[in-house]
Amino acid sequence: MSRIAFKIPSVYSDLGEGDGVLHLENDQILIEYQIKDAFIGVLKSNIQKVIVPLVDIHDIVFQSKLIHSKLILSTKKMSTLANIPGSEKGEI
Repeated sequence: MSRIAFKIPSVYSDLGEGDGVLHLENDQILIEYQIKDAFIGVLKSNIQKVIVPLVDIHDIVFQSKLIHSKLILSTKKMSTLANIPGSEKGEI
């Protein structure tokens, strides 16, 4: 089972950043992430989990850039991704 690691670069007005993984599990995508302080990374949140049923996925776009790549996950409902820091209008 493949998994994709990702970063959430700016959380809580640049005071934090996040790391996480997402992977396909049966008929859903499991997103796990952890937020840490942006200064020295000592303060960390508990690992959070968000389950996104495949039927709720609107679109997945992969953008390849020179320095880094970006995966954009869009859902049919904003509430599906609302608990993930940095989500906006049903997208992360």
